[in-house]
Amino acid sequence: MTRTAAGPIFTPAPRATTAAARPPLPRSRDELQARLDLVRSDGFAADPAALDPATACIAVPWPQPGFPSAIACLAPPVIITASTALARRALALAAQPGSTPNQVITGAADAIAR
Repeated sequence: MTRTAAGPIFTPAPRATTAAARPPLPRSRDELQARLDLVRSDGFAADPAALDPATACIAVPWPQPGFPSAIACLAPPVIITASTALARRALALAAQPGSTPNQVITGAADAIAR
């Protein structure tokens, strides 16, 4: 933790201690295909700390010609859980072709104001 005269800048989130709180990873081709189909229909993917109990992730497709890619937001699980709608909105704006940082910031601010 880093401190300033005003107080802590960052306080690490508590680590999850049980695997039961995390969804299982796909173990077969059929399970993986079902997960990919769900991501396609939802328009985003979420990893609520399945690989690392200290890190959760939300990602959206980021269209790049000839190169499958995504843009993601990673944070402690408690932050991702509390900010899912905001992260999805900001990522969707960032992934739009030609989007500018100002458009992403303004769109995220609008999502917060709602």
